[in-house]
Amino acid sequence: MSACCGTNASIEVDSSNYTCHSFVINTEAVEQDCRAFGSGNYGSWIACARSGTIDLKTYDHANLIPGDICNIVANICNTNLSADNAVVLSAAVDVDAKGVVEWTYRVRLTGDITGW
Repeated sequence: MSACCGTNASIEVDSSNYTCHSFVINTEAVEQDCRAFGSGNYGSWIACARSGTIDLKTYDHANLIPGDICNIVANICNTNLSADNAVVLSAAVDVDAKGVVEWTYRVRLTGDITGW
């Protein structure tokens, strides 16, 4: 049995690509309790109003600022997941004691992730 690894991700901005060494895809849906008589002890739930973000870490400075639009491609288990027209929510820079600079970008998903 082989391990399933998320190998890399990239950010595309104005036809330029920036390689990311770490990424986290966060998705969720708001739940509504729609219980009625006979629903059981834990009720009946419906999930709708999906939302999602992707946190990306890179050693490249992609010059992104909140409000910018970018495309994301993430590779997991030899499958590319794509998120087009993602909106940048935040950009941060972290410098460690050795002087290594790491940029962190959080983007909001605006449509479906293809390949999911």
